[in-house]
Amino acid sequence: MMAAADHSIIGIGLQLSRIHGRNNFFILTSDHRLADILTRATSVKPNTAKKLELSETAKELGLEYKKEIYPRVINLAKTTKRELKEFFGIWPLSTIPIIKELLFKLSIDDCQRLSKLREQSGVGRDSLPYTKTFESICREFERIKGQLVDRNAAWKAIGRFEKKGERKRAKHIGRLKQRTFF
Repeated sequence: MMAAADHSIIGIGLQLSRIHGRNNFFILTSDHRLADILTRATSVKPNTAKKLELSETAKELGLEYKKEIYPRVINLAKTTKRELKEFFGIWPLSTIPIIKELLFKLSIDDCQRLSKLREQSGVGRDSLPYTKTFESICREFERIKGQLVDRNAAWKAIGRFEKKGERKRAKHIGRLKQRTFF
């Protein structure tokens, strides 16, 4: 039997899934019973749903009954590492606590680290802003550094560090060209 807490969790899950979209909301649990109930709820046959009067109950709540009404569930006790990485973006999760203060001023080492992460991403510097790739670079930096980074400061740091390197290379090439003429 489901307890009152189970009903509350599923009820809140129904509403949040409706508000944010089924693919944008999950219930994470290690409770096999709760996970199984939600998984089975999405496989109820139309005749069974009719007998249980699920459509009428959903109407009373201002909802339209269909299998997708139920939130998605991840059973943390049974899921694979690949599924967890897909869900969280990284796995295992960092055990280093993230300091709540934002880093606005970044050291040269921090700039270099952000630049290397950008290079590893394979995305060009000018194509980076407002992308998931930039967000993942910042999250990886935060995981490594153990401190939150201001996105604007991170973007400026990447640009300044990489442009500084380009100016040095251009200056060096300019000197080489000068030597060839004399």
